[in-house]
Amino acid sequence: MDVDREQLQKLREQIGRKAHLESMLDNLYVQEKEQKEKVEELRQEKEDEQKDVDRLEDRGLTALFYSLIGKIDEKMTKEQKEAYAASVKYEAASQELKAIQYHIDTYVKELDYLKGCEETYNELLKSRETEIRSKNSDKADRLLHLDEQISACSSRIKELQEAISAGQKAAFTTDCVLGKLDSAEAWGTWDILGGGLLSTAAKHGNLDDAQSYITELQMDLRHFNTELTDISVQADVHVNTDDFLRFADYFFDGIFADLAVQKRIKQSKEQVQTVKTEIESVLEELERMLDDEQHLKETLQSEIEDVLVE
Repeated sequence: MDVDREQLQKLREQIGRKAHLESMLDNLYVQEKEQKEKVEELRQEKEDEQKDVDRLEDRGLTALFYSLIGKIDEKMTKEQKEAYAASVKYEAASQELKAIQYHIDTYVKELDYLKGCEETYNELLKSRETEIRSKNSDKADRLLHLDEQISACSSRIKELQEAISAGQKAAFTTDCVLGKLDSAEAWGTWDILGGGLLSTAAKHGNLDDAQSYITELQMDLRHFNTELTDISVQADVHVNTDDFLRFADYFFDGIFADLAVQKRIKQSKEQVQTVKTEIESVLEELERMLDDEQHLKETLQSEIEDVLVE
C-alpha cells in the first residue's frame, strides 16, 4: 500500500473517531448537567438530615420532648440512619460526577488532537482523485473505494472494542459485588446462630466493601452506556445505589433485624446478578458484531490484494 493510501485510511479512521467522540460528548454533557442537579439535591438532603441529628445531640426542646416520652434513643437511631444514608448517596453521586467530568476532559483533549482531520483528508482525497482521472484507471478507482470501506470498518472495530472493554470492566465489578455479598450473607448466617462480635464485624465489613463496589459499578455502567453511543446495541443497565446502602441491622440488634438483613442481602444479590446477565447479553451481541466487522475487513483486504495482482 503506498503512502497516500495509508494516509487517507488513517485520516478516514480519524474522521470516524471524531464523529464518535462528538456523539459521546453530547451524551456526557447531558449526563453532567443531570448529575450536577442530583449532587446538589443530595447535598441539601445530607445537610438537612445532619441538622436533625445535631438538634437531638444538642439536647434541645425536640430532644427533650422525645426524652420525656421515652423515645430519644429510637429517634436518634432513626435520624442517624437517615443522615448516614444521605451522606452515602451524596458521596456516591459526587464520585459519579467526577467520573463523568474526567471522561469529558479526556475526550475533549482527544477531539482537539483530531482537529482539522476532515480538511486534510479532503485535500488528499482531491489530489488522489485528480491522479486517478489523469490515469483513467478503473483499478485505482476501485482501490480508492475499497480503502474507504476498510477505513470505515476499522473505525467501527475500534468503537466496538472500546465498548466491549467497558462492558467487561462492568461485568468484573459485578463479580466483586457478588463476592462481597456472598461473604456478608455467610457471616450473617453465622451471626444469627450466635457468632458474636467477630461475625457481626465481618458481615458489616463485607457490606461496606459491597457498597464501595456498587459505587464503582454505577460509574462502570455509565461509561459502558456512553461507549454504546452510535452503536446499534442499547441497554438500560442502571443500578439504583439507594438499594445498596448499609443495611438496617447496623442500627438494630436482635435476631429479627438480622433475619431481615439476610433477606435484603439475598435480594441485592439477585438484582446484581440481573445486571450482570444483561451486561453479558450486550457483550455477546457486541462480540458478534465485532466478529462480523473483522470478517468484513479481511474480505475487503483480500479484494484489494486481488486488484493489486490483476
